[in-house]
Amino acid sequence: MKSNASRKRRTAAAVRQDRLTALLEAGITLSSELSLGAVLQKIVEIARAVIGAQYAALGVVGEDGMLTQFFFTGVDQKTVERIGALPTGKGVLGAIIEQGKPVRLRDIRQHPKFLGFPPYHPPMRSFLGVPIVVRGKVFGRLYLTEKQGADEFTAEDERLALMLATQAGVAVENARLYEDIQQLAASLEDKVKARTAELAERNRQLLQVNEELRRLQELHQAVVESIPSSVLIFDRDLNLVYANPTYFHLWNRQPDIVGKNLRDLFPPETLQREGWEAKMRQVLQSGQPLAERTFRHYVRPRGETIINFDLIRLTGKNPKDDKLLLIMDDVTEQVNLQRQLVQNEKLAAMGLLSAGVAHEIRTPLSVIRLAAYDVREMLSDATQPQHLRHIAHEAQEQLALIERNVLDCNRVIENLLQFAREAKHEPTWLDVNALLKGCLTLAEKDIALQGVKVVERLEEVPLVFAGEDDFKQIFSNLILNAVQAMPAGGTLTLTTTAHDGAVVVSVTDTGHGIPDDVMEHIFDPFFTTKEPGKGTGLGLSICRKIIERMNGSISVQSTVGKGTTFTVRLPVEKEREQVGTSER
Repeated sequence: MKSNASRKRRTAAAVRQDRLTALLEAGITLSSELSLGAVLQKIVEIARAVIGAQYAALGVVGEDGMLTQFFFTGVDQKTVERIGALPTGKGVLGAIIEQGKPVRLRDIRQHPKFLGFPPYHPPMRSFLGVPIVVRGKVFGRLYLTEKQGADEFTAEDERLALMLATQAGVAVENARLYEDIQQLAASLEDKVKARTAELAERNRQLLQVNEELRRLQELHQAVVESIPSSVLIFDRDLNLVYANPTYFHLWNRQPDIVGKNLRDLFPPETLQREGWEAKMRQVLQSGQPLAERTFRHYVRPRGETIINFDLIRLTGKNPKDDKLLLIMDDVTEQVNLQRQLVQNEKLAAMGLLSAGVAHEIRTPLSVIRLAAYDVREMLSDATQPQHLRHIAHEAQEQLALIERNVLDCNRVIENLLQFAREAKHEPTWLDVNALLKGCLTLAEKDIALQGVKVVERLEEVPLVFAGEDDFKQIFSNLILNAVQAMPAGGTLTLTTTAHDGAVVVSVTDTGHGIPDDVMEHIFDPFFTTKEPGKGTGLGLSICRKIIERMNGSISVQSTVGKGTTFTVRLPVEKEREQVGTSER
């Protein structure tokens, strides 16, 4: 009897040891599995084998307390298909889930909430259910039914199931962490791919922008280096930082001048005379561009040249990064050509005036000839002493008449010579009204011959700082054109006013007017409506160029059959206006 009891104890101990060993191996197996679904399925299979049940299942509890997943073993696939839908946690399973603690039943069918098995479900009696806890919360329940070799599950089976449930909780936690890591890795991989694609696109765009900037830079460099203007850039200290090839070529300078100061580029007398440094610093400080036309520039060894220049501030990110752009054009040849055109126009105008001049001179010459004849007759009677006193008195009168007519001839010739003389463009202070009267004197013969009435509406206006010959050229041309526009007589009105910092001069005629199709061409060079030999078509074109050089403007209004008005605006500088007024 004792030997049988000892064998039973040894057999029970061996079985317990085997089950613990199996439980330990199960823990190792579960810890090595990283897929949550695979972990849950292995838990079911291991629990069935270790505890000795015919059927085993594991239900995952959702947020609403119902089963959302169900893993099982012991039932073949064909039976599962015949049963249909898997349990969701109603009936006995729902009641067991609500209790939240281990449950052992000898016969599940005796439970008050047992609702029966669905068709084709295998019969079950003994039942063992234990919770699987993960992070202090019930994750699911492990179900075991039909204890093999016994009518019900034992307390030891329950302890083993709880131990297995604890290992299952750890395994589930590991699997969840692994899946979270996998999801995080996948998310990071997607983000890395998206970011990589975004960076690749940005890099492509940057390469495209850089390529466009490179092309623009090449185009800019090609334009700046090939334009006929001299382009120079200075920093705020007036050190030269760039000069284009045109400057080196036209002004015979060497590239080593880059980096030198303005004072090293031009002689001191040139800087002082022309005020380069003051002009540049003014533009750098104010930011207002400065443009000057027909500026007289003295440079060695070329001597005096005439240039147009523009000064523009190039604004940097900081004021210390500002630069100064200087653009120069040598217009000496163009100005000389323009002067030549002006002179040619004067000569052409002299041809138009020749008939009037001949008449002006012929009349005094006829008087001189008659007076000389009278003097000769008087001298022939001088042999009679009683007539000497009377003869002497008449001879003096005739000589005085001769002298007056000689002066008239001299005046006409002087006016012509002055008109034909090479123009002097050095500006000086001009009395506009006095010069207009002088221009009228030159055209007085044409005015008289065509029966033109002159009306002078000359207000007191400031002096104008301009070239005298330029002024005469402009208004002699406008007056002569107005007179020629009235072949049957009319009224020539000269008006001067001061308005908005300028002297405004208007020349108005009551002649035939200018048609619209002619109006748009009147300032074009060589355009004329006069007969061949009576005009070159350069008068108005040259007038406009002279006026623009004086920073003025010229406009015209005309009505066919009623007349035309040319209006010239000549600016008056405030400081010079005060000086000019005090010099009157």
